[in-house]
Amino acid sequence: MSKFGSKKSNSKSKAGSTPALITMQWLTYVFWALASVAVVFLVGVITEYLLGIDSPIATENVAYSVAAAFILLPIAFTLDTFFSRKEDSNKSSASSVVMVVHSVLFAIISIVALVTAVFNLINISLNTFNEQSVWVPVAAALATFIMFALLFIRTAKHNLFTNLRMVYRYTVLVVVVAASIFALTGPFTRALDTKETRLVRDKIVSLPMSISDYAYRNHKLPLTLDSVVTENNFYNSTESKQISDLVARNLIKYTPNIKAPTVADGTTTVYYYEICGTYDTDLKTGYNVAIPMIYSEYPAYVTIGEVKAGTSCYKLSTDVSYKQLNQTSAQ
Repeated sequence: MSKFGSKKSNSKSKAGSTPALITMQWLTYVFWALASVAVVFLVGVITEYLLGIDSPIATENVAYSVAAAFILLPIAFTLDTFFSRKEDSNKSSASSVVMVVHSVLFAIISIVALVTAVFNLINISLNTFNEQSVWVPVAAALATFIMFALLFIRTAKHNLFTNLRMVYRYTVLVVVVAASIFALTGPFTRALDTKETRLVRDKIVSLPMSISDYAYRNHKLPLTLDSVVTENNFYNSTESKQISDLVARNLIKYTPNIKAPTVADGTTTVYYYEICGTYDTDLKTGYNVAIPMIYSEYPAYVTIGEVKAGTSCYKLSTDVSYKQLNQTSAQ
């Protein structure tokens, strides 16, 4: 009878440490970690929105974060549900190693995130600049600390109290669903509302490089932006269509030769032009730090951060040296 009981006990022990169960344990921890990272990204997006900051790629940030959360959470939730049924009886050395490795990793991530948040808060308190964007990494670091601290407890102390694993599962579920709903109704809606304004701004920033390339190859400014779009290699077909559409709707206007070309140092011809963009909404970057810089009345390129609704014009220039002209002609 004792032999039979011993065999039965050994059978249960082996069943509790099968490769399939160890694999499930490993995947459970990994997918909970990935779901936690998705929550951190959602917190970052939501924080930007609450601060009134418009991200350069706002639409993609929200869409990818919500999609990742909705994909990873069900996988982690399902794996955890099945693994929890065998976790108490799974006392093998392999299972202990997997638990210890992940527990240490989650603890380190949580502590580093807490230190990062504290350092950022100290930096904010010691400096006088007014830059709202610095609160985004603080919120993300605090979210990382909380999510991975909870994951550490679930991994290392799953029997801390009855039904801890179930409480953890549904806590993360509520957090993900609530954050996703808020992200879709807030930041994502805002991103859609500002999509055209961001497109106008981005194309205006990229156009000076294309115009300079045109002037280098043709020894003059283009008469229209259509010439720029069709004759350079900076834009793919989608970007070319976007610019042509914005020009057709007068959201981007280009005026060449707003000033007679000048010759600098006897070797370089400077051409002057103007680009105007019409924005239908305000955009706020959150960067309010004043950076000393040399001012040029006709800069070669333009950097645009925050914009106001309405039409803004930018006077620019591009130069072509006689050496370049001669080299181009010889070719």
